[in-house]
Amino acid sequence: SKTPKGSKAPTGAKPAKASDLASGSIPVKKPLASEAVPIKQPSSSKPFNEHTFDKNLYMNDGKESFPFRDHLIDLLNKKNIDNIVAYKSSNIDRKAFAKILSGDTKNPQKRTVLAFCVGLKLSLEESQELLASADLAFNPYDKRDKLVRDCILSGQYDVGQVNEMLYACKQVQLGSFFKD
Repeated sequence: SKTPKGSKAPTGAKPAKASDLASGSIPVKKPLASEAVPIKQPSSSKPFNEHTFDKNLYMNDGKESFPFRDHLIDLLNKKNIDNIVAYKSSNIDRKAFAKILSGDTKNPQKRTVLAFCVGLKLSLEESQELLASADLAFNPYDKRDKLVRDCILSGQYDVGQVNEMLYACKQVQLGSFFKD
């Protein structure tokens, strides 16, 4: 067996096996408190501060759970929006929309929910509630989420134009397309 340079193996010593360590047949030296080495945090990790994203802050806030499907139907009724207008203006495939309304799709993809937020001309608060009903939230560190949020705040509700902007910024576009 090879030993690292500068260290000498004891005469007649056998290399330690993982099974020996697990069984306790080889004593393991525990470091003394004076030998403790501080653990260095990875440089990529960001310390927690008031700008750190916490998804739970944007979701339900302890309110009773309201399934996405029910929330979407409620919004369509309140805004008096026809189903055909809803899925076409949101760039959602008819089959995907039917699966959502029937309950076959419990929590749709984020791109689908964001498409509804823009296509149904929801306010920022309504958008956050719809996202929360699908267990999603605007992520302030996600470029696509920032762009869509800015479009909602500025009143830009044309999904086609929003998708052109997202495409130009190399981001995933909004909408849902059913795959046969």
